[in-house]
Amino acid sequence: MSYLLRSWVDHEPDEPYDAVTCIEATEHFASETLGPDEKVEVYRAFFERAASWLRPGGRMGLQLICLDNVGHAGSRPGRGPFSDLILDDIFPESMPASLSELVLGWETHFELEDFLDHPSHYQRTFRAWTLAYREQEALARALVGPEKCRTYARYFAAGEAAFRLREHSLYRAILTKRPEPKRWAVTVRPSDIPPSADRGGAAAGASAGAIRSHYDVSNSFYELWLGPTMMYSSAMWANAGAGTDLERAQQQKIDFFAARVLPGPGSWRVLDVGCGWGGNLRRLAEAHRVTGAVGLTLSPAQLDYLAQHPVPGAEFRLEDWNDHDPGEPYGAIFSFGAFEHFARDGTTGPQRIAAYRRFFRPCRAWRAPRGPAGARDDRARRCAGH
Repeated sequence: MSYLLRSWVDHEPDEPYDAVTCIEATEHFASETLGPDEKVEVYRAFFERAASWLRPGGRMGLQLICLDNVGHAGSRPGRGPFSDLILDDIFPESMPASLSELVLGWETHFELEDFLDHPSHYQRTFRAWTLAYREQEALARALVGPEKCRTYARYFAAGEAAFRLREHSLYRAILTKRPEPKRWAVTVRPSDIPPSADRGGAAAGASAGAIRSHYDVSNSFYELWLGPTMMYSSAMWANAGAGTDLERAQQQKIDFFAARVLPGPGSWRVLDVGCGWGGNLRRLAEAHRVTGAVGLTLSPAQLDYLAQHPVPGAEFRLEDWNDHDPGEPYGAIFSFGAFEHFARDGTTGPQRIAAYRRFFRPCRAWRAPRGPAGARDDRARRCAGH
């Protein structure tokens, strides 16, 4: 075991590592003077260097403090008492990243293996630090003086509030080194995606005709291999026994998301974007007592199937999500295996990102105030999709 007083920029290991960890250090990699594009280049340089340290298949463990609701501009000097406290008195020149900036940094050299969203864990940690400090406040004053103690007391209180309000979030990620770096046709920069890119504009997704050319082949044909659930997206085999069949694995997937996305059992209004043959909403109605549901599809064949096999309490529409008007808010939104149709092949990275932003923007507006983006359980994001 050795400890080195050294920047990662200058580090050259004698031999490859099996694993690399980085616990809450990325906020110090990019100075607060940098713009978003410059920050991303710093993160790309770090992850490229980290990949060079690892043996083939080596892993990287990250614990990340990231900007959430406050955003880049809100974290700059002069934008509020919390940012000024951090930059002036706690961590001069520090600059937390947004999650999207870090993903742009690591994706060339690493694959995402596991991801957890734990803002409440840091809220509780700041609370524990506050209580421990109060018990030792007299000794703390003797060690660093009353002014420094007042600064840290403000820091503990502000930190707890920042994570409670989700101005910042805590992410835990496990990455695996790629066998070969991903090749990009166009390298994406934050500035390539203007703030207004998610508003209006022509739909960039697959056309209704393209959707029908695949899904309207034959309902009976799809029944042959999809099985009783008629779910045309990956099943969930995790923790499934050797004897688990496809039907049960599909049910397990839906149950997994239902436990994390639904506000609770009952007659919640639920939207399924790209509902297919209704397998998700059927399971939600049968096993989770959901009685208010809307499913969107662009396939007339799927709509015919649903007319012949209705789901109690569910309404199905031949409708593009771009044209959807919910009438009233939903308690939860699901989308399984539909994202590959939201951005058309041949579009650039920035154009695809803009298309996805156009999707999530109305989702936020369609959701009830205490819907699934609330803080009931931070184990998973509340708009289910893959």
